Amino acid sequence: MSANQSKKTEALYSFTDKDVAGLHVHISSGNGKIGHIWNVSTVPGDALNTPTVNRDGKQVRITDVAGTCGGVCKDCHNFCYAFDSIRQHHNACAPSWSENTLIYRKDVERFMKEIDDAITTKNSKPRGKKVEEFRINVSGELESYRSLLLWIELAKKHPETRFGIYTKRFSWVVDYLKANAKFPTNFFINASEWNHNIDSLKPMIEGKTNIFAYCDSLAEAQEYLDKGYRMCRAIDYRGCHTGIKCDECGYCYGRYGIIDVFVLDHSSAGRVRLAKEAKELKAEGKLESVVKRLEDAQAIEAKEAK
Repeated sequence: MSANQSKKTEALYSFTDKDVAGLHVHISSGNGKIGHIWNVSTVPGDALNTPTVNRDGKQVRITDVAGTCGGVCKDCHNFCYAFDSIRQHHNACAPSWSENTLIYRKDVERFMKEIDDAITTKNSKPRGKKVEEFRINVSGELESYRSLLLWIELAKKHPETRFGIYTKRFSWVVDYLKANAKFPTNFFINASEWNHNIDSLKPMIEGKTNIFAYCDSLAEAQEYLDKGYRMCRAIDYRGCHTGIKCDECGYCYGRYGIIDVFVLDHSSAGRVRLAKEAKELKAEGKLESVVKRLEDAQAIEAKEAK
């Protein structure tokens, strides 16, 4: 193996040689951000854009399993909260996300069956909290149109559970709508809008999916409010968590119908940019009015959610 090849394959954690037959899907019952919403994650990024950490002055890949975003993360991986998560918590995230990715790629039927069995078992118990909501891919993406169909079939099998996914695979969403007219009533697509990436297909999905916009700046936030978008209550104008969890809100899981929502960039880099912008607005005497408008928008959402 050449020095260049060795450098390319170097990673903190190595999983690619693991026997998939001996692995099982890691399903989470929630986290500090989304609350008690069951979910599953795969590795974010792709073969070219991989999560890394600094080791001895150089960037080292966290896992040797390529991410599932497959090109749609070409521009956004530097602003990705999932990259932040695996960097900060790689001891926990790297093994579970990597093993999920391997099973997903090599034995997708078993991947789905294990999730199906887990939901069935939990929801069949006479006591205890049921799986009311399931988030597909807290990190990672759909890797094939077939995987979208498999998730939809799982949702049909479990009408008692609401399934939600954030995705940039807009063309597959359009393909499904052309063939089926609409999604199951318990399956909620949140089309991830960012920097006009959805403009050409938006007329074909608007009104049939949620639109969830990732917003880079306070100026852009004003534009989304002008367009009638709701503001996600979980993140404030600084890109910091407000303490509101997804299970307390539920917009993205269909409780309030088909909606357009935006959230401010809450990656590490995003918070730095928002702080710089806020400082500039404060110097111009404009920050107070901007913050008030955003806080008022979130207060309206809080009132409607009660």
